[in-house]
Amino acid sequence: MRTTQIVTDIGRKDNANGVCTFLSPESQRQVIKVLKQLNDELGDTIWCMPSCSLHITLCEILQAKTYPEDKELSFQRNLDQYKHALDTVLTNVKPIEILFDRLEVSPNAIIIRGSDDTVLNTVRSQLVELLPLPAGTKQPPTIVHSTIARFTKELDVSIVESIVGRLQISFSEIITEFQLIHNGSPHMLDYKIASRHSLSMLL
Repeated sequence: MRTTQIVTDIGRKDNANGVCTFLSPESQRQVIKVLKQLNDELGDTIWCMPSCSLHITLCEILQAKTYPEDKELSFQRNLDQYKHALDTVLTNVKPIEILFDRLEVSPNAIIIRGSDDTVLNTVRSQLVELLPLPAGTKQPPTIVHSTIARFTKELDVSIVESIVGRLQISFSEIITEFQLIHNGSPHMLDYKIASRHSLSMLL
């Protein structure tokens, strides 16, 4: 039996940074509807992401863990290089439309999945070549997704899957910019936007 993994870092202070885009207010409202249904079914066994923290991760640069070099020093030292890499890669990328049409469960989280990851994965591969990613940072995700809930109690994953399988979601998100994020706490609970990088509006 596979069981869920209990989240242990809610509210913990641990600076990190990465590149993401936040869901629009309308998309947030669609997710909130599903979260209410999940909460009705699962109650205090899940922790739901705050609507203002819902996001799509493009890539992580420094994660919420220990590195050989102080993360704040590393962030400040490489900030200009981060910005330059993002401007270089994103300058000719057109707005990206993602259809979120699936809910999925893993032992770690409940997520919504996007329908097409081709453009984002191309951008990710280019960024990996230019960003000064330390050896301890994992490679970017290869799917388009947004985490909407994590687990506060141990559950049988198949039970959660059966509940999630009865729910539906379908909405389009149009990405027009990415943000370089400087986090103070995991799960986007305390963050600052270090820079914004708009996608090309030219035809």
